[in-house]
Parts: sequence; structure tokens; C-alpha cells
Amino acid sequence: MSVSFNAEEVYHMAEQIERNGIRFYNKAAEQVNDEAARQTLVYLAEMEASHERTFAAMRQEMNPSESSPETGEQDQEGLMYLQAAVEGRIFDFESDPAEQIGADAGMPEILRKAIALEHESVAFYTSMKQMMRSAADIQKIEHIISEELGHVTMLTDLMAGT
Repeated sequence: MSVSFNAEEVYHMAEQIERNGIRFYNKAAEQVNDEAARQTLVYLAEMEASHERTFAAMRQEMNPSESSPETGEQDQEGLMYLQAAVEGRIFDFESDPAEQIGADAGMPEILRKAIALEHESVAFYTSMKQMMRSAADIQKIEHIISEELGHVTMLTDLMAGT
């Protein structure tokens, strides 16, 4: 099965995931009364902004030969996943998750949504990593995945305290 894949599109999508996360965490931070929770949400927004900058830099540094990477049989599932994401069948990159936070949303609801968003990011970045050719890019993606998993841990700890 041949899958059309444009790496630049995927970098743009990764940047959009991070922008969505920034908006989500900032809006959530505005709605919570607990100062420690608010500070954690602001910190998470800042981390997402750092990830967005990383992906933007990776896209800018991308070689033209990387725009359509050649893949072996082992990469086919990853390509199919990313193609489905590009086509909007997995993620809705146009919708803003911050809009899903109602004015009366409580911390448990915010945390459940945040954890789900972080899991989606990890799944996307794990597939994205499989397509990288550069060891430096792979290392950057692995670092971001590690940070996103750390976000899940922070959010889970916050949820345990609510």
C-alpha cells in the first residue's frame, strides 16, 4: 500500500497540537481557583510553547529530501497513521480544545480532558518519530514524548489531589 506523506504537513500539525495545548492550559488556568493548580497549568502551557518552537525549528531546518521520506515495510503502519492524521481522520486539528472547557468546568473535568490530549500527542509523536531520518530529530522527538508523558504524570497527580 502506497501512502502519500508530506513531512512539512506533519510538522505543521505538531505545531498545531502544541498551540491547542497552550490555549487549553491557559484557559484552564484562568478558570481554576486553586493557586497550585493554576501554576501547574500555566507551567504546562509554557512547556507546550517550548515544544511548538522546537517543531517550528525542526520544520525550518528540514532538508528538501525529507519532505517525502522513503520508508521500508516496517514504517508502513506509522505512515498510514500519520496520513490518517493529516487527513483529519484521527485528530481534528481545526477544533480548539480550549473551547471544550465550559465556564462551569471543574478541575476533574479539566484534568481528564488534559490527560486525553496529552495521550493523543504522545501517540502522534511516537508515529512521527518513526519517520525521522536524523538521529538529532529522533532525539528531539523522544525528549518531547518524555516531557508529554511527564505532563500526564503531573496531571494524574493533580487529579489524585482533587
